[in-house]
Amino acid sequence: MKFIHLTVIACFWGLCVNAQTIKHKPYPKSKRINDEAIGLYLKNPKNTDTIKLVIAQLDKAIKLDSAYYGAWANKLNFECQLKKFKNAVETVEYMTKLFPWENDVRFTLGILQMKTKQKAKANATFAALLATYNTLPDTGIDANNLKGDLLNKGLAQMLTGKTKEGKEYLTKIAERETDPAVKNYILSFCKMSSKKIVAEKMPGKD
Repeated sequence: MKFIHLTVIACFWGLCVNAQTIKHKPYPKSKRINDEAIGLYLKNPKNTDTIKLVIAQLDKAIKLDSAYYGAWANKLNFECQLKKFKNAVETVEYMTKLFPWENDVRFTLGILQMKTKQKAKANATFAALLATYNTLPDTGIDANNLKGDLLNKGLAQMLTGKTKEGKEYLTKIAERETDPAVKNYILSFCKMSSKKIVAEKMPGKD
């Protein structure tokens, strides 16, 4: 599942880092640099040197406006696209400090920690996140961001060794899903090991 926006590209090969509550209006110059960087990428999306240049431009946008979530999300996306997962961990760690209320960001940190073989840290990240997820209602939710939280709750359970609990939870939310494609996507994770889930969410080797 890839979600691409011209000003905020956050596709992470299945990880979708959506700003749930970001209301900050970026500085005009910072936004212009971000948009120009995305335009440059779209002209040559498979060129490694181009992506490195795009990341450098995004760093300039972030330096001008450190609260610009879109620029941070784009930078993280491109680091993952280059499979620079250790760099991506550093980026997302900064993001969790700047945007601690963003559950998608915290989940991405856990996935990247698993990817970079920091299992103890990943377990701590997911445990803290599960405490947050457990405060959310799991019925009557229509917002896509909150639906994502429910999926990630089940995945976090599976990734921390609560495999049976996680599969049961994913099956429960899948049964309520009316879109067959989304339902099948949720259920597909029930057949995966922890390693496979991480690979599905973040393909490639560092």
